[in-house]
Amino acid sequence: TVTLPVDEISATINGVAVSTKAPISLGYRQLSTVSAISKAGAALTFTSLDPNCALKGTEITPLKGSGECAISVTSAGNTTATGVTAILPIRLTEGVQTIPAIAAKKSVKLASTTNFGQKITYTATGKCSVKKDVLTATKGKCTIQARAEGVAGLFGMAQKQVVLNIK
Repeated sequence: TVTLPVDEISATINGVAVSTKAPISLGYRQLSTVSAISKAGAALTFTSLDPNCALKGTEITPLKGSGECAISVTSAGNTTATGVTAILPIRLTEGVQTIPAIAAKKSVKLASTTNFGQKITYTATGKCSVKKDVLTATKGKCTIQARAEGVAGLFGMAQKQVVLNIK
């Protein structure tokens, strides 16, 4: 009886090598792609081992901003190697909430929510005002403060200060 060697799997997430001994950190809702190759050229299957990370094909979506999850990559094996499963550990971190850019115009509709859907609150000083998410400015310096609350365990608070010089 011939004993076949065990297949070897090399894997990356977003192009960064990941293994049982080398986990990767991903932020809440940070879309990421897992990629792997089998040294024997065998077919591979991917599975999420934890509900904290959704897996659709090879696209990973972290659903929490803390804790861990893992993706398994399984080689079915072939005529040159026996199958094997590699576990790819992922550390989950808070996502980065962002407030969209503010244009330097005399009248502009401002974004009402962040990339995570949180309400943005604006305050204005100088030659401008904000009412119902509409910036109205006159010639001169305008300072806008924008702020959105975070959600514990998912993403932190976002804030931005923009100084506009309206001509």
